[in-house]
Amino acid sequence: MSNVEGTASTEYGHSRKHVLQYSMDGITTQFYATHLTFKNTPSTRTLTLMLCHGLAMNPEMYFPTIKYLRGLLTGSDISIGAVWLLEHANHGDSGVLNEDIIQQHFKNSFPLTRYGTAIVTFLDSGFVDHRDPNFVAIAHCGGSGGLSIERIFAGVEKRAKKGYLKRATHWSDVEEAMRYHRDKHPWDTWDPEVLELMKLSVFRREQSGKIGLKTTIEQESACFEYKYSLHAGELLASFVDRVPVHIIMAERWDQCAIALDNALRAEFSPENRKITARL
Repeated sequence: MSNVEGTASTEYGHSRKHVLQYSMDGITTQFYATHLTFKNTPSTRTLTLMLCHGLAMNPEMYFPTIKYLRGLLTGSDISIGAVWLLEHANHGDSGVLNEDIIQQHFKNSFPLTRYGTAIVTFLDSGFVDHRDPNFVAIAHCGGSGGLSIERIFAGVEKRAKKGYLKRATHWSDVEEAMRYHRDKHPWDTWDPEVLELMKLSVFRREQSGKIGLKTTIEQESACFEYKYSLHAGELLASFVDRVPVHIIMAERWDQCAIALDNALRAEFSPENRKITARL
């Protein structure tokens, strides 16, 4: 199923939000797929990107990155013709869409396998041809580090869940909410343009009159697990000889334990994996 809910034209391009749905384990959830298109000069090669956001993020926060990537390609023979941004069903506007189902079935855990099912649903929808060499899939964070050693993650997972639940959840207005986040890590390291998009997209006014988060901290915590990422890592290792895979690791590891950092770098080293990695 696909319905269109809203279009907009901004400095980041023309966006159109589609509603899709999938069923898994007898439970049907909906999610938004945002289609971002641009006015480009003709180029030899036009790319279509699919972007899957990180935990506690939402699609709008990636608009500046997309603008930056398009700027890098100015004057080249390659252009970005369109970007599809897929929202996890318990995040942002999709989380609001599924609010009743989440409360009924997913209060404590929202497995990443459901995000995977949403991605497959989108790829099978006919919106894109995933066999096209000009189609590029991009994923950020969201447990992708689970390619490494399981025992390292146990303590990290528990600490992360505990940390999520300590955060404030309601404010009198959006400005107060933003002041709170700007003083907290990791938001205190974010680009001002991304923070401005956060201000416009992640909050909502609740029945109490207070300002709350569209993606509740309980649902952020519910997503933070590595069990299924480990299985995905095994699958990734099985097809890297056939599909080009690029892994980019950040230069700063503000939220990453040293042991985890070292394990990931060893896992992705050119000697151990046929994966293109910038470490």
